[in-house]
Amino acid sequence: VGELTEKLLENNQISKEKLLGVGVGVAGLVDFDHGLLIQSTFFGWQNVQFSKLVEERLGVKTYIDNDVNTLVVAEQLFGAGQNLEHFITITVGRGIGMGIVVHGQIYRGVNGAGEFGHITVQSGGRQCTCGKRGCLETFVSDEGLLISGKEACSQSINSVDELLELAESGNKKAQEVFARAGTILGVQIANLITVLLPMRIIIGGEG
Repeated sequence: VGELTEKLLENNQISKEKLLGVGVGVAGLVDFDHGLLIQSTFFGWQNVQFSKLVEERLGVKTYIDNDVNTLVVAEQLFGAGQNLEHFITITVGRGIGMGIVVHGQIYRGVNGAGEFGHITVQSGGRQCTCGKRGCLETFVSDEGLLISGKEACSQSINSVDELLELAESGNKKAQEVFARAGTILGVQIANLITVLLPMRIIIGGEG
């Protein structure tokens, strides 16, 4: 992160003295106030003083947050969340993430609210990377779709793109995999609306 920041400054001909701070979005549970990455299943990290490490490297104040929360800020400043007091951002792709805005502020809970991908949708279902079973991610994330595709289709499928190509070519079983994932995600978003009643839900992500 330090090297990339210095490269960005160099490429844009900005002196390091003008750098006010650095913000980093990280996949996982984050203690925003203390700059601590509590846990990241994606990286396999626990209790990493991420902000401190970057600050020591660059000599400027550094903030870390959950990657979806950084997307929420982008939506507030430049996107579909402008001028909205209450909205939710959901990301679909490698995982299923969520950022919540209440009264114009990101809702963080005690330590990292918004782990939407790890709500249980099937008790005793598939094993999830978080250690639980039947999480939303096990059906709707890229990996969940791939597992479902391999179970449903006789063909050898190595990526979500291949599964998508099958569905678009008219393969009914592949289409059913996406339809089921869409239904599961839709039901859980409907539940969010019932509980939180946001003004808008923004869906994005690499998926």
